[in-house]
Amino acid sequence: MTPDQIAECSLYSAIAAVVAAVAAIYVAIYTAYKANRNSSVATMVTLNEAAREGWHQFLFASSDVDRSYPLAELLNTLEIACSILNEGSFAGVSKELLDQYLKEAISALKEDSESSRMIEDMFSDEKTFEHIQTYYKERPANPMSVTKPRQWFQRRK
Repeated sequence: MTPDQIAECSLYSAIAAVVAAVAAIYVAIYTAYKANRNSSVATMVTLNEAAREGWHQFLFASSDVDRSYPLAELLNTLEIACSILNEGSFAGVSKELLDQYLKEAISALKEDSESSRMIEDMFSDEKTFEHIQTYYKERPANPMSVTKPRQWFQRRK
């Protein structure tokens, strides 16, 4: 084989290697993209099940004493969901669904005076439900009026 033929073979080998590397990078990016979306869906299903169970136990408890623990557990689930959205870990439709669910769930709890009273009693310090408060601050359904006192979902400054 002549030196020119060897150089030509080397050139074609290098071009083929570059094409293969670009294809591998594309496959890796696409795989990571799909994995992130699949992970978001799996997490969404888990959060949905935990929230559904929390709502059921809270709504069907026979007294405020019986409702306090399920409400705390429901709020812990909402706290986890808010922390996931706050850090930007969710992707795609799962992110949109979770965002809409949280807006509705927090609105339902804040509009119910008994629930709000029970939640106020759960605060031990300013970090209690900090991710819910951060979520609400960044996405308020109704901006706080200057004439209204802060409530449990608006404490973070």
